[in-house]
Amino acid sequence: MVKMKQPLLLLSIAAITFFLNACTGLVPIQFSKPVFPEANIRMSKNGIISLPGLDLKVVPRNEDYPFILIGYIVPIIPIPSFLISPDRPQFEILLVLDPKGEDFALDPGSIVLQIPGKPAIPPVGFKRGPGAFTSEDGGILLSLGKPPGVSCNVDSHSNTVPIPVSPIPVLERTCFLLTFNIRSPLPKKEFTLFIDGVTKAGQPFPIPPIHFKKGWTLKFDFGVPI
Repeated sequence: MVKMKQPLLLLSIAAITFFLNACTGLVPIQFSKPVFPEANIRMSKNGIISLPGLDLKVVPRNEDYPFILIGYIVPIIPIPSFLISPDRPQFEILLVLDPKGEDFALDPGSIVLQIPGKPAIPPVGFKRGPGAFTSEDGGILLSLGKPPGVSCNVDSHSNTVPIPVSPIPVLERTCFLLTFNIRSPLPKKEFTLFIDGVTKAGQPFPIPPIHFKKGWTLKFDFGVPI
């Protein structure tokens, strides 16, 4: 019985030593999160807004990584490493519309971005394709909160389409990648998106203005030596 315990003990010690020499990283992520002053608007924890006959989600693409702390679990020596945030000369916002069997349409030209101190900004172009409300982020061991995400099945290498003069039918879950001709604001900059131009069975379908303010989360990664 003692002979059997000894290999298990050695295996346990080897496993602990293996994982205690893993490389770790702690990354704070800042992003713009939607907020609603109106108490009657239902929004899930992952940012899905529920309206009569329609679910929608809006995700600005302006996440920022101020720094990262990296080091070894043993010894615990975090090393600051400043990251370079992506250069975004144009501001992109993902909009996913999910109609519940209703006859919806969207006029992208009626959507307006309002940043304090600046005139109202309409989109200059867009892409569209099938979409989903969440996108998986592989390799993450621990996420203390999660920035809102969507997956948008559009060709990243294709050119944006000019804003059409007539509404676009939305008969199934669809993602619109809206492009605004301004540099992406940092998450600390508050702004409001007015999604006008949505119709249901040919009638105007009002959507309350969506205000965005800074949100943040922490992600923890680790890797083991191979």
